[in-house]
This record gives sequence, structure tokens and C-alpha cells, in this order.
Amino acid sequence: MLALYDEGTLRDALGSGWYDRLKEIVDVREREVERFRSSSKGQVLERQRTKWTDIDVSSGATVPVEALRRGVAFPRGTDARRREDYLGDEEFRRVFNMGREEWRTLGSWKRGELKKEVGLF
Repeated sequence: MLALYDEGTLRDALGSGWYDRLKEIVDVREREVERFRSSSKGQVLERQRTKWTDIDVSSGATVPVEALRRGVAFPRGTDARRREDYLGDEEFRRVFNMGREEWRTLGSWKRGELKKEVGLF
């Protein structure tokens, strides 16, 4: 970040003490980012494949909630923002304890909260 600015100009604008503190913060943050990247946490994990991964939902097929939860490879054609659309009516009612008609009357914030609770967000 500090490399974007001329050191002298930045030091004059901030003052020596503030510049040194900012440089220290940036250095610490850069070390943390590098440590994260070199750890296993920084690696992109492959999503777990399921028996539903190869189903194409764009043709109207429905799948169980397990095929749409976080951490699994979604079926082909899935819009991750609207995973609830790929549930059958019975599965939808079981998962959300309401029908689709009632679901549509909820505010988007409430639908988002419910999706988080069941792992579809």
C-alpha cells in the first residue's frame, strides 16, 4: 500500500510518528497475509462431489437439500444464489417449514436468514 506513494511526501503529510506507525501496521499485515497463503488454510479446497453433482438442474430436475448445501459441488446449471429453487415442493416444505407461496411473501433479508440456518447461503 505504501508503495503507491512517495515515501517523503507521505512522511511529510502524516508526520514522522504516524508514518512509522502506518508502515509498521502495513508490514505486520503483509506478513499475516503471506503466512495465511503459505498455510493449508490459504489453499482453495475442492468441493465434495455428490451423486447429484452430474445432474443438470437447468432442465427442471429437483434435488435434495444435501446436494445444495455449502461445501459440495452443486449440480450442473445451479444458480448458487437461488439454490432453494431446485428443491422439490415436499423437500422445500420440510426444509423451510413453509410452502413456496409463504416463502415469496417474506422479505429478502428474512429469506437470507432462513437460507443461512439450513446451509443454503
